[in-house]
Amino acid sequence: MSRYRTLIAVFVSVVLVIVAGAAVTGLIMADERADGSVNTSQWQFDTVATDGAEDGGETVMDSNASTNTVVVHVGTAAQSGGTLLNGVPLQRTGQAITTGSPAGTERAVGPLVSTLVENGHEVTFYEQSTTGGSFSNSGGLSETLTDADAFVTTAPTVLSDEDRKTVATFASEGGRVFVGADPGQARGVVDIGSQRGIYQEIGYLYDVANNDQNFLSVFVEPTGSTPLTEGIDRVVFRGAAPIAQSGEEPALTTAGDAQLTTTQRTAQFGVAAVDGNMAVVGDTSFVAPENAYRADNNVLIGNIADFLVSGSVSENPFQQSGDTGISPPETPTAGPQPPTGGGT
Repeated sequence: MSRYRTLIAVFVSVVLVIVAGAAVTGLIMADERADGSVNTSQWQFDTVATDGAEDGGETVMDSNASTNTVVVHVGTAAQSGGTLLNGVPLQRTGQAITTGSPAGTERAVGPLVSTLVENGHEVTFYEQSTTGGSFSNSGGLSETLTDADAFVTTAPTVLSDEDRKTVATFASEGGRVFVGADPGQARGVVDIGSQRGIYQEIGYLYDVANNDQNFLSVFVEPTGSTPLTEGIDRVVFRGAAPIAQSGEEPALTTAGDAQLTTTQRTAQFGVAAVDGNMAVVGDTSFVAPENAYRADNNVLIGNIADFLVSGSVSENPFQQSGDTGISPPETPTAGPQPPTGGGT
């Protein structure tokens, strides 16, 4: 009798397992369509991926200005080694895909340089050398900029204190200046742009809801009409820092509610400022070859090229100001002069 009871108990257990399995299957198949197919749209990448940007377009210049000389500074490979966000290296100089431009290599600004050269302008690279723990260059940056029309740096903090002072003077004398400033370049931005109220906040931006398939790859949109924003719908920055200007609206802002790592504040952050002949953008990744044709990044690069060759710098910018990287030669003190008119 006990044997039969055992068999009955096993049979009941099996039935319960089958019933439970059928119930689960019913829940899974509840979204079955009328034609017998199962709706698996939730498994499709399109329905869960963020709104990625598209590639395409060419980098063009509208300006037909005569030949300008543009000096470009990108640091050196030894100085850069990778951008840091909160101590985490986002990229290194050998990577194919980066979340920030590989500072210290000419490749990082290749699309901008090639655009300028293709349109008949001259480009010179300014590279500091290290001597006795300090940066030096034959003649210094002031001598290099004496015959230049514009200056570009993607590593402002790497510049020496004297060179940053020289850049500010160059801008005050009409020279065009573009500063690409990844997170961690706050000191360089302040030294160059403080006279115009331009500064960089500490930290970097991310957006988990509105991005180019990576929370660090934030979308950026123009806020109005500036030389940098003409023809732009949106661009992609892959390692953006907040850029602001006292009393002025930013030229570009994050497209959605981004967050700042240092404060966790959620807002629409400015990431670029333009003041007369100076422009500062809180990112350099957009000009790197692998990102130059993402969204409207190519349009932004073309606008920057136009901006650089549209200025009018003073003929002797470093001889008209006492607050410069170099000092004008001293005039000898005049000694006793002979009397005029033939008198004795």
